[in-house]
Amino acid sequence: MLTDTFINFMYSFVTSIITITIGAIILNFISNRLKISYSRIFILFLWHYCFVFIAYYYSINFVSDSLSYYEEAIFGNILLDQTLAVKSIVFVNIILNQYLGLNYLGVYLFYGYLGFIGILFLESLLNYYFKEEDKESFIIKNFIVLMPSLHFWSSNIGKDAIAIFAICLFLWLLSYKKNIIYCLIPLILIYLIRPQHSVILIFSILFTFVIFLKARYKFPLIALIMILVLLNLNSIINLSGIGLNYNKSIFFFFDSNFYSMLAIHLVRRQNLGDYYGS
Repeated sequence: MLTDTFINFMYSFVTSIITITIGAIILNFISNRLKISYSRIFILFLWHYCFVFIAYYYSINFVSDSLSYYEEAIFGNILLDQTLAVKSIVFVNIILNQYLGLNYLGVYLFYGYLGFIGILFLESLLNYYFKEEDKESFIIKNFIVLMPSLHFWSSNIGKDAIAIFAICLFLWLLSYKKNIIYCLIPLILIYLIRPQHSVILIFSILFTFVIFLKARYKFPLIALIMILVLLNLNSIINLSGIGLNYNKSIFFFFDSNFYSMLAIHLVRRQNLGDYYGS
């Protein structure tokens, strides 16, 4: 009779093989689409996954949010602030763990893979702007794409790997002049894990359009931007986690109660206890 342990082991083994196979197929497709050589991808892969394992080791021995995000998906009620970003990360972790059978290391490898795909978009983006094969271009491009902190933070379970993937994809789509509809995909991802940043990014794009549009279109777009700003002041403050459970008007910054709530929020955040060093 097969034991539950053996069945769980086989299930994890099979799902891991399937995940690796799908990852290899995606990687092959992306390499052809981004016109990056297999040797270059192999070098970046080895470099990146060195930092994935460093980040993994760091997360189980030192202060890191990765373990908390993973345990929140398994046990629940681990993280104090259940913001949109936290719920999004936990939702992904639930799928990876409960439906795909990935353990903590497996989930870590998935986020590392996602960050790696983002770095490949960055590599393609740099190839687009540094077309000259001179020494200076070679040094600058490799300095950026091999930056240790970039690889470390794109390896962790959490917001950073998804954010780096989404930002690099978004910049790649803009640079290669892809359909604006495609650009909504990374913007939605950024909104889910960094809502306040996505709002700033969207307004930055609108202001950029103002610069390059013809004169007769500038005023309507500026008016639209001002309306969106007024309508979103409250949500921008709430999405950032400041002033939660506080009902504000458009002129909330004139209300002294808002600053009292802000001070209480900051003190609470500064005095949060560690959860196993996280």
